[in-house]
Amino acid sequence: MNKHFQSIKKVFSENRVLLRNFLILFCVFALVLSIFSVILYRNSRKVIQSEFTAANAQEADNLASYLDNSIMEMRYMASTLESNELTKFAFSSTNPEVLFPNYQKQVSDILIALQYSRKAIDAIYLYSGLSNKVYTTSNQISLPLFSDQAWIDCLEPDEYGFTVFPYTMQNRYPFVICIVKQFTVNGKESAVAIMLNLSKLSEIAAINQDEYKSLYLVNSQNEIIYRAHQKALPEALSTIPLLEKLDFQQSSDAVIKNCDNHYAVSVRHSGKYSWNLILTTEISNYTSALSSRNALLAAALTVLLIFAIWFSLFFTLQSFKPVRQIRRFLEQPDPFFGQTIQSADVDYISHRIIQLMQNNTKLREDLSSYLEQLNSSQQLALQSQINPHFLFNTLNMMYVQATDALGYDHVLPQMILDTSALFRYAIDTTEMVTLDTELSYTDIYLQILSQRYENNLIVQKDFAENTLQGKVPRLFIQPILENAVFHGFSERFSSICVLTLHSHLETLNDVPNAKYLVVSIRDNGCGMSQDKLQQLIETLSEESKGKSIGLKNVVQRMRLIYGNVFRLSIESKENIGTCFTLRFPYWE
Repeated sequence: MNKHFQSIKKVFSENRVLLRNFLILFCVFALVLSIFSVILYRNSRKVIQSEFTAANAQEADNLASYLDNSIMEMRYMASTLESNELTKFAFSSTNPEVLFPNYQKQVSDILIALQYSRKAIDAIYLYSGLSNKVYTTSNQISLPLFSDQAWIDCLEPDEYGFTVFPYTMQNRYPFVICIVKQFTVNGKESAVAIMLNLSKLSEIAAINQDEYKSLYLVNSQNEIIYRAHQKALPEALSTIPLLEKLDFQQSSDAVIKNCDNHYAVSVRHSGKYSWNLILTTEISNYTSALSSRNALLAAALTVLLIFAIWFSLFFTLQSFKPVRQIRRFLEQPDPFFGQTIQSADVDYISHRIIQLMQNNTKLREDLSSYLEQLNSSQQLALQSQINPHFLFNTLNMMYVQATDALGYDHVLPQMILDTSALFRYAIDTTEMVTLDTELSYTDIYLQILSQRYENNLIVQKDFAENTLQGKVPRLFIQPILENAVFHGFSERFSSICVLTLHSHLETLNDVPNAKYLVVSIRDNGCGMSQDKLQQLIETLSEESKGKSIGLKNVVQRMRLIYGNVFRLSIESKENIGTCFTLRFPYWE
């Protein structure tokens, strides 16, 4: 073997031209690969900057549209409150309580229902110039005693009686947009004021989850009236170098360099309300998306470099007969290593170069497709946040119409209000709540059921005090109650139906510090046979694909949260009733 390498060394030492040609070919290949890699990297970087700038612009359009649509919705809501038959008494009477003993509660219920219809609403005020009082969701206050009255001195109504302006609520965060409908009743100026919480913009833009994004609202005096995550007073635009040179006369999109970082900056100008929305994204940090692609590119270039060495060597060796003889000799089986040494082929190298270029193009296309999907997902997220609003508005309008038609003492308005509260609780994204909170909404659900069963439903509660502050999954009791009522009482709805709810804490002897929360729901319904009970248990098992959606959903959620420590036991006897017992770790 040593003789073979010595022979190769001798050939190269005796043929300086061979060595020179090899080095020239290798340098040419290395230079071409270097230029190719630099051009490819720069082009990819420009493409990524362009795509992220477009995504930032689209997101700014969505935020500006959300703000404008929200203001229009608040204007409509203010007009609705102005024309409502009940609230008219607040503006036209010096003391409506004389005519309606429960008038303040009725007005508060309307304001609460409207405020619950949109999470972005921070407060709703009714101001009566005749009585000099302000009505809120909780009380009526004489204007001299009302702490948050600065907005009354900022009114400059347009031709429709509306004033829209940024406003900082008294002695507390957040910053809001104040939408005021001003009108005259009996010669006195009255108004409806709705405070739109600007922090909702940060939630929609996912500012809380993305530290490289910033959101601003700037007024006509180039003062920042809102900045995400900022709880201090508004600051001057000149304090932020990235924004001080921007042109706010029209909407624009640009890439700005500041402190060696590049930012995608989108400005959306609102000529109607004289403010500007600004969304910035630090592109320099997003270029980390190139890291995986660059790693693959580096690997490809390494492979190409290796092939270049082999190709240069192969082409050079082909020019010299002595070297070709040595190559043929080395391709023969080696007795020491027991394998055959093979050289690279020119056609194969060319094919690999084309293949790697195609792979790089595909990576670029995949990245572009990912960005499009990301932008589409953001738009769908915006839509999903807007759609429930219309359902809330529908329920609240039904509530207002029902109270106007039937009065506040009728059962139908209260059922609509309870349904609205349950709907809001169901779509809330918070996974874990206290047991006390879960039970409060369970009471609302049972109240609705009691109307269905004409008060033949009796609920007995036995909850240990030390369990009420424990964290539990949202809506894990309601499906079990629903199953108990609609299945357990389906054949005996005319009789008295008794539901018993119980909770307590347990400890294990082998784990002294562990606490377990035990919740049971018992009914006196028709019960189940042992065969049906076994079928239900199999349906709720992990392997089963049964159709018991409500109960199965509860069981699967509990298993995902608590793992194998979660336990569910079901006891049932025909004509006696059924008991569901859930046991899981107690979390504070």
